[in-house]
Amino acid sequence: MAVTLSSSQKLTTILEIKKKQKKNLTMAFKCCPFSIRYWLFTLYPSNFLYVPCLWIVLPLLLFGSAVLVGLLAGRSIPIAQPSTVPNYQFSEERARIHLNELSGYYDDNDNYKGLGNRVGGSINNILARDYLVNQTSYLSSLQNDPTIPYRIEISTQPFQRYTNIIVRVSLKNLTGSPDDYYSFLLSSHYDSVEYSKGGSNDASGVATMIELLNNIVHTPIDKGPKYPVIFHFNDGEEAGLLGAQAFMEHHPWSKKCLRFINIDSTGNAGKALVFRVTDDSVLHEYSGVPYPYINVIGEEMLKLIPTYSTDFSVYGSSENQQNRTNQDSKYGTKYNLKGFDYTFYWDGYAHETFLDTNLMVEKGSLQHLGSNVLHQVLSVTRDDSIMSSTPTTTSETDTSTNEVYFDVLGGFFVHYSTTVSDVIQAIIVVVDLVLPIVLVIIDHIISLRYYDTSSIYQLFRKATTGLQARIMFLILYVIGYILSLGIGITIAVIIGAVVDSIQPMAWYRDPLLAIFLFGMPTMFGIILVNLAVHLIGNSSMRCCGCFRLYRVSLKDKNELQPDESTASQILLYALDKERYLALTFFWGLLTAASLITRLRSFYIVYFWSFCLSGVLIVLLVCDRVIVWCYLIFTNKTRSKALEAMGVNETELSEAGDDAEKRKRALFERRKKREGENSSELTKDDEKYLQKESKKRRLRHEITVKIRNFSWKDFCHALIYHQLHWIIFMAIASWAPLVVTIDVFDRLIHFVVPITARAEIPLSGTMIAAIVGLFFFLMTVSYIPILHRAANFTKLLIVFGGISALVIIIALARSGFTHDRPRKIGFKQLTKVGSSVVNEIDANPFTVSLSGLSTVSILKSGSTSQFSLESYDGVSISPVLKSYKTLLNVPTNSAFRREVCEKYTKCSFLVNEDQFQVSMNQFKVESYNRGVHNVGGVAMNHIDATVRLSLSDKIVQSQITIEANNEVQNLDFILNENDPNGFNRAYAKEIVTVNKKTNIIKFGMNHMYSLMDISFDVSDALYNSTSLTLTVDLYKCDFDSTTKVLSDFYKLYQDNTQYITPLGSGTCSTYTERAVFELRK
Repeated sequence: MAVTLSSSQKLTTILEIKKKQKKNLTMAFKCCPFSIRYWLFTLYPSNFLYVPCLWIVLPLLLFGSAVLVGLLAGRSIPIAQPSTVPNYQFSEERARIHLNELSGYYDDNDNYKGLGNRVGGSINNILARDYLVNQTSYLSSLQNDPTIPYRIEISTQPFQRYTNIIVRVSLKNLTGSPDDYYSFLLSSHYDSVEYSKGGSNDASGVATMIELLNNIVHTPIDKGPKYPVIFHFNDGEEAGLLGAQAFMEHHPWSKKCLRFINIDSTGNAGKALVFRVTDDSVLHEYSGVPYPYINVIGEEMLKLIPTYSTDFSVYGSSENQQNRTNQDSKYGTKYNLKGFDYTFYWDGYAHETFLDTNLMVEKGSLQHLGSNVLHQVLSVTRDDSIMSSTPTTTSETDTSTNEVYFDVLGGFFVHYSTTVSDVIQAIIVVVDLVLPIVLVIIDHIISLRYYDTSSIYQLFRKATTGLQARIMFLILYVIGYILSLGIGITIAVIIGAVVDSIQPMAWYRDPLLAIFLFGMPTMFGIILVNLAVHLIGNSSMRCCGCFRLYRVSLKDKNELQPDESTASQILLYALDKERYLALTFFWGLLTAASLITRLRSFYIVYFWSFCLSGVLIVLLVCDRVIVWCYLIFTNKTRSKALEAMGVNETELSEAGDDAEKRKRALFERRKKREGENSSELTKDDEKYLQKESKKRRLRHEITVKIRNFSWKDFCHALIYHQLHWIIFMAIASWAPLVVTIDVFDRLIHFVVPITARAEIPLSGTMIAAIVGLFFFLMTVSYIPILHRAANFTKLLIVFGGISALVIIIALARSGFTHDRPRKIGFKQLTKVGSSVVNEIDANPFTVSLSGLSTVSILKSGSTSQFSLESYDGVSISPVLKSYKTLLNVPTNSAFRREVCEKYTKCSFLVNEDQFQVSMNQFKVESYNRGVHNVGGVAMNHIDATVRLSLSDKIVQSQITIEANNEVQNLDFILNENDPNGFNRAYAKEIVTVNKKTNIIKFGMNHMYSLMDISFDVSDALYNSTSLTLTVDLYKCDFDSTTKVLSDFYKLYQDNTQYITPLGSGTCSTYTERAVFELRK
């Protein structure tokens, strides 16, 4: 016999079942270890699957797959082609032959071969010149083959101590002369800095160009260039872009150059990046390259490094070069060619140091560079519309780059104008800032008109309307996002400053260490801010009189337990829309900042905004439309049901946003029905109770039966907890996350190594800001999910612990290693004289020309000063202390005349046993006095020959003679019996302003200099005639220099201090200087 229960009995039964289920749930969790229960499955809200899904599974899938794809695709490099491929195809194997010969290599028997260091004016520099002449001459000889349709011309351009080698390739069947056609210029430099073998910088570019020359010569005529292509192997780039300047100023072929590609290196591995372009008009010429690798961020980063410059600065200019016309104070005249700057930039730890060998050039790097350049040269030189156009003149409007350009994972190339960028950003800003407010207002109106128990509007007192509450929470979350950005980066910057003050540049040894060192504190700050936002919202609901929350259920207010509240659950569920609307609003603010600043590198920001806001808007609109339609439909059916039950819907609606009035109306209806028939409920009540009971039962069953997990259970939780929001947002954020990871990976591997020579104090703060910004961009869209998971405390402990661990690891070791040493500039200047003045200067030697004087040069009259300077913004003191320890000098005492101009630059005097004097004797070998008619006036004509003898071999020296105002027609030249004079291995420079003449000897060893001097002087001034002869001898190698330099090198070899000399491009590590006063 069936037993009929009253409604109150049924309600009591339901509550008892609920308590029993809760007890069983507690017992089930007590069987689990505490750590698992606490860290993974804490019920908030009470659902076993919900928390770990949001906190662990989804983040791992999202970030793990994005990192994997971003790094693999971004770092993918083409396969190096063997030498067996046809000659018209680029082969890295063939190019590496030239790379090895120029930078030096060890053969199978461990014998060193090739050249190595090629500093301008050195013997190896001359041998490199000869090697290039031989290689290009061989290719030029192929033009005699009738199957080769090209004419190959070779031109050498000597200047100062350098030599440019220029090769022009043009069709044999050109109408007229190649001089009548515009040309495409390819340029790289074959010199290197002292110490460095110049493997990447720039033997890689030279080797690539030799192979490109081979490719073009063998290209069939129907696919080859229709216009001339010029290959410029320039010299003197490291000394101040001298080769490019000499070519553009003086070589006739430069007058018809229309396009150019400059190839250089500031890194050692990876792919060749197009660092910058001259203007927007050439960007379309990059389309179609097989391996696009280009980004506007590179160009904008160079604005922060004003000291960085390549031959690109001479051939053309870009936005960061101030203006494109005429004169630059440092590098001379700039020209108006249009082109690209290709650069190897990845991990430039070895740049301009002895570590830059042929082995530093990663396999596949040359293939990437050569394939792209070959495609670009051929496509442009076959395009009549480009090569027949009028070149830019200085009078034209500035055409600096204004377009946004970048590649996507090295797969395809995108570029568009700033106008298009502004329009896109303006649309995003309007939609993102207006739509959230509009949706909230419409939703408020509909929920006010129709009874919507899921709307947060129904949960607040009438004192503060639901609309005000929602807008206030919207503002709260927007402020939370803004503070997350500011506080997250601030904490990272503080960590950077503190770490730098304890262990300078501790992050320098590995970009990955820098990422974790500054990324984890950023995450800690982001989570800390959002925990505060969560607590503020929760306390507002619980405590504030105008925001007191009441349960919308069958319970009366008096039945609630002291610790029973749904405020937290309301924060997790009912405010979902507000969090996502606030996120949309925040991305709109970021896009507005991008629009105002007009930084083209901010394309990442509005790419994120476009992807996320688009999906958010679609989801929000669809969600709200479905809810609104449901409310309108159910409202009509409810009206009929209430009317049949005798309930006045108007009275129910007039309750407005007062939840208590709505509950009271519902209780009155139920009491009325219970009075009419106490033995049963109405069908409507039965249906309502069954629905609520089923909902609660299913929630607990998922937890209890988690061990028997099934996809059906998962799908139920997915729908019940509205996880479709999270999944769609994860999908929407995946594409921009992958792109951001790729860009971040490139940027961090460029910026971290370059800080060693960027002269930025506390550079850790800059690195921290960059890492913090990118971490925020990659995680801000995950913040609403954090609020749903509500595991802030756990995440704070996790990220705080990881941050502390990484900081300990960073501080435990020096930031410099054997492979990634600190770069220090070393210089030693020895002043040779007749006596020492104040321990610093040396008196000049006095020489009588007419008396045929002979002067012996002794070390006792000399003084030597050693100076060292760091370019990383870190104090030089630790290096000095280590050197003192090496020499057994007390660290608390100073060297002789130790002076520090600033904390990064110090100098001191060297003891006599730590320097040598190569000059041995100065002698006047002949002196003749005659008469010379100058402008109708008889004057004394003097001819003299002087000899400077050396005690050891010197390759480079500079001899300068300067006369007083009385002397006229001064002539100074090497004697024909001087080895350098006989072999023409010298350069002569005349400065007419101050009557100064320089003779630079280079390219061969010499042990003496024989010089002829002639001048005219009047009888009245003959006895007071005075000439000043200054001699500078240069040495570049540690092997051939003094003990002090060798000792400093031992600090690196013995791992006492990981320091390496940073080359400057001129042979000036050790300079020996003497001044001779030549008198009558």
